[in-house]
Amino acid sequence: MAGAPAARSRKASAGLRVTLCCGLVAAALTAGCAGCGDDRRATSAMHDTGGRSPGTFSPTRSRPFSIPEGLSTTKRGFVFRVAADARHLVWMTGPVEEESLPTTVQQRELGSGRRVMLAKGIDPGYGLGSTSNWVVYGVTSRGTQLMAVRHDGSGRIELSPELVAPIAARGELIAWAEHDRARQRVVVRDMAAGRTWVAASMPRCEGTRCWRIDAVTLADDGVVFTRVASNPDASTVMRRAFTESAPSQVRISGDPQPELLPSSAGALYYVLGRGWYRWDFGRAKPSRTSFRANPPAPLVGFEDDRWFVLSSRGCRSGLVAVSRGRRSTTISSSARLLRLVGSRHGTCVQFGGLTWTGNQALTGWGLLPEEEEEEEAHETTDLTGVVSVGRRLRQR
Repeated sequence: MAGAPAARSRKASAGLRVTLCCGLVAAALTAGCAGCGDDRRATSAMHDTGGRSPGTFSPTRSRPFSIPEGLSTTKRGFVFRVAADARHLVWMTGPVEEESLPTTVQQRELGSGRRVMLAKGIDPGYGLGSTSNWVVYGVTSRGTQLMAVRHDGSGRIELSPELVAPIAARGELIAWAEHDRARQRVVVRDMAAGRTWVAASMPRCEGTRCWRIDAVTLADDGVVFTRVASNPDASTVMRRAFTESAPSQVRISGDPQPELLPSSAGALYYVLGRGWYRWDFGRAKPSRTSFRANPPAPLVGFEDDRWFVLSSRGCRSGLVAVSRGRRSTTISSSARLLRLVGSRHGTCVQFGGLTWTGNQALTGWGLLPEEEEEEEAHETTDLTGVVSVGRRLRQR
């Protein structure tokens, strides 16, 4: 559940100042971006797949799982994203400003407690995924490549040479957007079966109008993405169920960059001035949610009939889950996170990202000095990253 690239954020977490390596994903979409790469050699995933199918897709279905709950801290940087499978906890860390602190993917084996660094010099703007056999991440160096490595650090492969938006992960599936000179594609890969499916393939330009893909999400039954263009402005939310033969779309008027969030049910997106909409698989048309439109409710995602919403007081954020009937459950509170550093004075709590295991919320956080204290040279010792594994929530 990565943040949206090249798009204005309307959520409360938008204040995070991320200027890493090639910085924000918006910068990574332009030519000449370099210096954020993992220098270890990799092979191409195209050598171990049976090809890309334009038809329907029968992916590996994953069951919900639980891992031991708790909080852990790191001085290696802000925790942008946490992912897991039943045997491993994986997280992505890095600086929030241009510091010497490297961006890394860290892993802890849940059985032995053994901790290893799987990758260095990664680009946090493109997200993180963990399946039963693989960890998937982006590396920016003369473009952005999508990489995968086995949990033991072996078998590093390149899944895509031209990644253009943050990836989506759900169970054994990884979805991404890529392009070449002529076309854009949205791809879903079953990492367990080694099969790759092209959900959509479209020309980059039509006449004078050129399109880009801003965001990709995975639902239980298909893939969703946004596509936007200029000259003149246009935007669409597109989706394709695994059982469908072609994508479908909804054209968005009055908003050149609709914001897309993860949802297990289908598409969840915000339209400027009109509010949050959901377009579930199995539903012909989108419907507006009851969450406020202006300012937009700080939604993070929708998973298994639960809305995940940021709470905030000043520069301190927390996360709650809201179920049917508006009953809320605290996932992470700023007060609990601040107790990890022993002092609440002058410390901000900023949200990194959310991953849902089917039973638990995994979240990344950063505890860092307030804005006015950062006018001086920012020391890496001022920053504490937090990996949070929430308690198991009752199945709905």
